Amino acid sequence: MREQPTIIWQTKNAPNALSTYEAYKAIDEFATLHPARVLIEAGDRGDRDQLFRYAQRRHLAPALRMPPFVDREEVRALHNAGVNRMLFRIDSCSRDRHDELHGPRSFGITLRAMRFAADERIPIEVETCVSRRNIDELHKIAEIITAFNATEWLVIFPVPPLPAGEEMLTAPEAERALAALASAERRCNLRIRTIEAPHFIRFGGSAIRDVVFIGSNGEVKPGAHASVAAGNIRYRPLQTLVTSESFRSLNDPRNLRGKCGRCEYRRDCGGSRARAFAMTGDLFAPDPLCSYQPAVS
Repeated sequence: MREQPTIIWQTKNAPNALSTYEAYKAIDEFATLHPARVLIEAGDRGDRDQLFRYAQRRHLAPALRMPPFVDREEVRALHNAGVNRMLFRIDSCSRDRHDELHGPRSFGITLRAMRFAADERIPIEVETCVSRRNIDELHKIAEIITAFNATEWLVIFPVPPLPAGEEMLTAPEAERALAALASAERRCNLRIRTIEAPHFIRFGGSAIRDVVFIGSNGEVKPGAHASVAAGNIRYRPLQTLVTSESFRSLNDPRNLRGKCGRCEYRRDCGGSRARAFAMTGDLFAPDPLCSYQPAVS
């Protein structure tokens, strides 16, 4: 049985961003979906803290994707505002490599911020984007995460376009990464979920499949990497948008083509539709990052 959706809400102060009133209405609508989790991307809105408090009152228990450069006072203030889970980014256990990706001294500062959160007894989650450069570091990253008693490790398998300097994983490399994650999950007793790699279920793992992504302007998409929005929460109820064809078609295994359509895991996996579209132009084509050959002919 599939779990309730994950809501990812982008709250940056961008042109045409939802007003405070519209944001409150959006939070009310989030609650109607009874989401498994709500992840709020850190933004620079002046009303950020009051939105967190309101989300907390609606029993949404939002997690905040943290910027690396935060001090103890900000961690404590965010906790007081209703942030009861904090998500930190670790893409490498190499200080030099992490700093190259996220800015000077970011590795040490991120670990320090995680310690602040741990001192405040705030549950910690960690996010990692898999690349060719860090496949062999996954076990070491898992050990760092375990040392902080993180409640969950979210591992993203990238969808094109990739950042400058990064290369797309091959399907065999993705298989190696998934095997490493499955091994780390058993060895470290760590809860791991993949994003845009639902084929982790073949290794006994779990994946976040059903995502409702809300942009800062209110556009609603079936995932952060989805190519087309289903509509805007300003003008249509969220319940209507998530039951629209844009969402329903992605969850219907009968739409899958090629080996994904023949695969015995098609109902529980289905491949990354965002990656299939980005790399082939066909939303229902086989996921290019999966090398599995289905047993069903």
